[in-house]
Amino acid sequence: MVKKIILFLIISSFSSCETVKRTYFGMEKTEITIKPDTEVIEYYRPFLKDNEYALKIYTLSNYDAAGKALSNIGVPKIFIKNRKTNVIYQLDCFEDIQDNIQDINNNVIDGYITLKNEQEFKNLEAFINAAQSSKMIFFSGENNTMKTWDIYISYATFLGKKLRKLTLPVTELNDINEIIILNLSFNKSAAEIN
Repeated sequence: MVKKIILFLIISSFSSCETVKRTYFGMEKTEITIKPDTEVIEYYRPFLKDNEYALKIYTLSNYDAAGKALSNIGVPKIFIKNRKTNVIYQLDCFEDIQDNIQDINNNVIDGYITLKNEQEFKNLEAFINAAQSSKMIFFSGENNTMKTWDIYISYATFLGKKLRKLTLPVTELNDINEIIILNLSFNKSAAEIN
């Protein structure tokens, strides 16, 4: 065990934290990239459950939107909004989301994490609703206004499949109205074409 720790420290001293983080979570290079809409939809398909809730996937509409999004919206972020009380909870993608979701499902919310930076949620919501910033590439299911929860996720495909897998337990929340995903992957060369 001591040898593994020493080896890890030696390796990490010769590389940046970014490299270690990318390797551990299976992230691609952190340069902003874009994939065809079909690949983006396929990447987020695990969030889709047969008409249990609506799933909406948005992407950036142009290159200028990428800079604005990355400076105003953190990645990855998960916000869960209670439609009945308008209380917004923020979950940490690097913690045990499954336990958090079980607590919420069991109504063990007292002292729970509520939104600390309301402006960041407002930025995400405004960004999704602004046609000049984002475009919807996928919609499935139906909104049911009688359901309790809207889930907002800011994410990027370059974050890798391991982190996506850690995020998936949000789909186990009871009474989901919709999941809205803003994919923040983009590529400068694609914007130059437009």
